[in-house]
Amino acid sequence: MSKQFEAFYNDWCSYQYTFTIGLELWFDLNLKSKFFNELKFDADSLKGYRIQAAERCSEMLGNRPALCLSGGIDSQAMIQCWQEAGLEFDVAILVFDNGLNRQDVDHARLYCAENNIKPIEIPLNITRFLAIESYELGLRYKCNSPHFITHYKLFNILRDRGYTGVCAGGTYPFRYSNSWKNPMSAATMNFIEYSHLSNYPAMGNFLGYSPELAWTLGMLSFPLKETTGRNNNYYNLQEINQVTHERYQLKVDAMSRHGLKIIPQSQKFTGFELVKDYFAKKAGGDGWAFERNFRHPLEKLFPTTGTSIMTMPALTKKTLDKLYSNQLLASIDAGTGVAEQPGASDNRPRKFYTRRNPQTIV
Repeated sequence: MSKQFEAFYNDWCSYQYTFTIGLELWFDLNLKSKFFNELKFDADSLKGYRIQAAERCSEMLGNRPALCLSGGIDSQAMIQCWQEAGLEFDVAILVFDNGLNRQDVDHARLYCAENNIKPIEIPLNITRFLAIESYELGLRYKCNSPHFITHYKLFNILRDRGYTGVCAGGTYPFRYSNSWKNPMSAATMNFIEYSHLSNYPAMGNFLGYSPELAWTLGMLSFPLKETTGRNNNYYNLQEINQVTHERYQLKVDAMSRHGLKIIPQSQKFTGFELVKDYFAKKAGGDGWAFERNFRHPLEKLFPTTGTSIMTMPALTKKTLDKLYSNQLLASIDAGTGVAEQPGASDNRPRKFYTRRNPQTIV
């Protein structure tokens, strides 16, 4: 794989698709215990990790990069890292017609005003794009997500305007009950496919790209208790919304402790809430119109991937668990053992995971 299209710096985390019960996305951690033992959490070290991540990422994006600001906390955090590194970049905001992503656009503009940033705004007739162009782009980039296909439209526009590479916020490893998971899905990892097929450097995973930044953010995040009402490994809509909201609040808290001066929104927005409402009204109140018209046709060709699973050697897991539970959480005024809350663990058997030994599912 060409270095400019890496998803993780120096392949600190490798990934693969495999079939178990449905299609799964596996992440194999390639870091040793020594890495975690050497992480530091003082303010200067954390700032150093943020700067290091931006410098590493900038190396593959050329001399005129564009940072895509959705208005969310992940892209805000990304921009601060690049500012702290003293790098040159432009900030791009995608603006849908008729205010169909105004929650995000208004917040992105607010963030720019608060941080003395003059963004470039890219207008897009989103309803026309979805109806006429999105399916063809989905086929071209092997993507089933209308959200990310729209991102690729933005990337292509920025490329045509002379930007040498693009960067988006991404995410980082997160603690769920007693296990670590890489929250990157098949859709969010698809930017690698886009980069190869378009021959254009796109980093869609900034916060998870450099291991020091990714893991200090992860270890500053309190664990998210998994819901127990799962059926056949799928959450219902109410559970999804609950987990999304709780995880958003935990990320806001962790970013603040890391030294990231973000401006939280009232809730996490996908940017497509009003777009979905538009197509629902157009279809006489059919709330599934957006999914049926723009996602489901592509899912038949590129099936949705199930849970992202992270594996690591048993010794690394033991080191990480000890640091997280007994040292880090206690050091931020949390009671020891937060990661081992009664009732938080999910001990349901997963026999189909055992074939991964000697790796350990975490």
